[in-house]
Amino acid sequence: MYDTNTDKYSRFLIVSDVHGMIPEFKEFLKLMQKRYKDTISYCVQLGDFFKGRNVIQNKKTYTFWKDLTVFNDIPFPIFCVKGNEDINVPDSWYGGMLSILPNLSEFKLDRFNSIPLHFYEENGEKIREMGIQKLLRLNLPRKKDKNAYYPMFDATYEKESPIGALLDSETPVDFILSHVPPYGLLDRTRDAITHKHIRNTGSKLLRLLIDKRKPRVALFGHNHYCNYKLFGDMLVVSVDKFCRKIPQKANDGTNSVSYEKETNGFSYCVITVKVESYLIEIFRRNRLVFQYDMSQQNILYSAL
Repeated sequence: MYDTNTDKYSRFLIVSDVHGMIPEFKEFLKLMQKRYKDTISYCVQLGDFFKGRNVIQNKKTYTFWKDLTVFNDIPFPIFCVKGNEDINVPDSWYGGMLSILPNLSEFKLDRFNSIPLHFYEENGEKIREMGIQKLLRLNLPRKKDKNAYYPMFDATYEKESPIGALLDSETPVDFILSHVPPYGLLDRTRDAITHKHIRNTGSKLLRLLIDKRKPRVALFGHNHYCNYKLFGDMLVVSVDKFCRKIPQKANDGTNSVSYEKETNGFSYCVITVKVESYLIEIFRRNRLVFQYDMSQQNILYSAL
């Protein structure tokens, strides 16, 4: 899809946790088309697409979008990873320009070899259903550089199973795309009820996959915050919630805000594909906060 002569179709988008804010999502797609002059070839969304919790006009609400006709005029393909809010969404809701990525299967996104992982309730039974007989926790180094790579899990598994073939493959992986974070990597969050800090909330299966395949970049959403981590030769990215409403200042000469007038603060990643380089940019609430040269493994800018 990439044309080296015209530079057309040289970008793709990564978003997560749209939470049923489909009118805002379509506004965002039009904005991206205008800003990047029709150079975007596709978008990947990392789960919790059709429904979820939002704060609108300072009130918590639960949005569930069911009108599928609004997807008839999407300007480019949207490839979806299923999140926890998408578990009960029928597969028939995906079609045309909106499609589901194959779970735990190698998949080519343009020139990039990618592995998507949909959300699942992580327990022993589910792990065994996938063909993993036993998940083994490894001893961690006592002293380690904060950016150094170290494996955390190994496993015994059925070599002839799909998961066995996936874990044993030596094909280089560009992207692992998941809704939830990997265990031990940017997986600190707050309890939804008590708001206390909790850690190690990530997926052990995802961490096993990272330990075995060592992707160049791992991207996920779910925890609703924006951050990154260098982990050996790879970049781990937490993608913020797609849209947050930003209240406007009241027009009365004061510093108070008006929740009756809100603008959309979009958070997303743009990956620009050049002939010999790949640039990853992270935007949080419409502002650029991070740039990374994927080819040179070099941070160009960070406000995180």
